[in-house]
Amino acid sequence: MDEQYAVESARAVDAAESVVRWHELVADRSWAEIRFDAVVVPAGGSSRRHRYATQETLYVPLDGPGQIGLGEARVTVPQHGVLRVPPATPRRIVNTGAESRTWLAIGAPPRAARTRSPPGPTRTRTRSSRSSTSVTGPSRVRERTIPCRRSDSPARSTPRS
Repeated sequence: MDEQYAVESARAVDAAESVVRWHELVADRSWAEIRFDAVVVPAGGSSRRHRYATQETLYVPLDGPGQIGLGEARVTVPQHGVLRVPPATPRRIVNTGAESRTWLAIGAPPRAARTRSPPGPTRTRTRSSRSSTSVTGPSRVRERTIPCRRSDSPARSTPRS
């Protein structure tokens, strides 16, 4: 792990269920080598702890510093810093701040097997799609609810069904 990132202890958060929004920035998911997602984590929330068997991921916090749990460690990434997470590493984005945080997640290869912890609270996943010739903004948005976990909840990784 790069020494420029500080590992900090988790701060317990006693908040109502949080909603994490995922935005797929590129509609064409047939790319063989890469995918881009914007991940919005609300104050006090976190993504589920999960891992990808073959995908490595770059995480970039866009609107302030952010934290990612890697195994048992917590890494603080400065705004616009880049954290590379290798395949098979358990990870989850954690927001202990008072405002939501947006991350850019870049994964390669994009169709990796994912494992995550069992169902718990829910989050909303928003999918934005663009035509292959447009770069001006999303042309379609769909949402679906998927499980998430508060940042004060223990996390376990189990195979996804």
